[in-house]
Amino acid sequence: MLPGRFIVIDDDPINNQLCKFNLRKVYPDVDVLCFEAPAEGLKTLKSLTPFDTPELYNCVLLDINMPEINGWDFLDRFSLFEPKAKEQVKIFIVSSSIDPIDVKKAQDHPLVENYLTKPISRATFIAFQEV
Repeated sequence: MLPGRFIVIDDDPINNQLCKFNLRKVYPDVDVLCFEAPAEGLKTLKSLTPFDTPELYNCVLLDINMPEINGWDFLDRFSLFEPKAKEQVKIFIVSSSIDPIDVKKAQDHPLVENYLTKPISRATFIAFQEV
């Protein structure tokens, strides 16, 4: 599967712009949407039209520590979406935290593909093609 769209959800606008810049280097033709407010990211995910091809997916890069709605709350709310809305979404936790509790919680969560630490390397962005 290949990422057809990246959705970066992080309350840090500098991190979002850095992610967007680096993603566009690896995936120049893929949409990159950035949200500082997780609620806006959820709203957008709910409204996205499915891809015509099953080989494409929406890659969500989700921070954990955010005000109002943290990454875990985001996952709880996303889990209530209709199965069709979740079909083409793969969520990666992206955090500066190396807390083993956060890492374990992410690894055990059924909606999380992987736990990545900031900053994300170019090699990691390329690896999204292998998910």
